[in-house]
Amino acid sequence: MAHSIEIVKGPNKFDLMVSLFHGDGQVVGERQMLDFELRDENGETLTVSVCIWSVEREGMLSIEQWVIKGLTASGKKFPISYNARTRKGYYWPEPEDR
Repeated sequence: MAHSIEIVKGPNKFDLMVSLFHGDGQVVGERQMLDFELRDENGETLTVSVCIWSVEREGMLSIEQWVIKGLTASGKKFPISYNARTRKGYYWPEPEDR
């Protein structure tokens, strides 16, 4: 089973939408960053700022469940499954980030 980290609090749907259209630069620092609060398997929390690059619906039946791809301020990939209604989800670190 793939290793995942729980997202316990993230941005609302409006902030996700605005972040996609804010800024026109290709550099992470030139675009709006959003904060995601993560909790690892030890119960420790960490807030990560992420620049969102793409959002697509996860499955055809849900209007709230999204696959989001972004980059952290340090340039690491940040792929997540995210529910915009509950503002919770899961982050799957790249193998070298574990």
